[in-house]
Amino acid sequence: MFRFWRGPIVGQKVSHIWSSYAWCLFLEFGQLTRGEPYVNRKGQPRPAQWKGEWAITSMESWPEWTLSVSGRSLVGSDASRVERDRTLRMLVGRRLVAVEIEPQVRSTNLHFSQGIVLATTSGEHNLRRRPHWMLRGPDSASDYWPPIELKTRLNEAGRPDSAPNCVPKNTGLIGRCRY
Repeated sequence: MFRFWRGPIVGQKVSHIWSSYAWCLFLEFGQLTRGEPYVNRKGQPRPAQWKGEWAITSMESWPEWTLSVSGRSLVGSDASRVERDRTLRMLVGRRLVAVEIEPQVRSTNLHFSQGIVLATTSGEHNLRRRPHWMLRGPDSASDYWPPIELKTRLNEAGRPDSAPNCVPKNTGLIGRCRY
């Protein structure tokens, strides 16, 4: 069952999106500043990218993803770089309206304005079983990216509570989940 995550980026517009690899996405939110050049996993120097006040990334999990509009798939992580980059740019200026997480099947849906959905699933290459997305805030160090995940708490019987700060999708309510 999908559960909503309610964090500081929900309700914000995407300012910039980029990828270093097909499965490694960076979505920047808020006012942009020029970032620092970086070195990719192959040791190759890469040019600086714009950096938002907030950002989410899939750099640790490398999930497979699909971008769709109104249920129609437009592009996925298996497409060519040119096709991926061109289609992902449609997210710029779109508001992130909901984040759904399904921890059992390891999938996440990012819902944007105008019916755009970025869906992620854990592929065969994701052996580390990390949460799909990590978050960096305006006051965070550039290397501090805590995971976006549903937290589990123990109840009085010492058993896991089912994400107490989240509301199941089918209730029509959006809960506030810890991040």
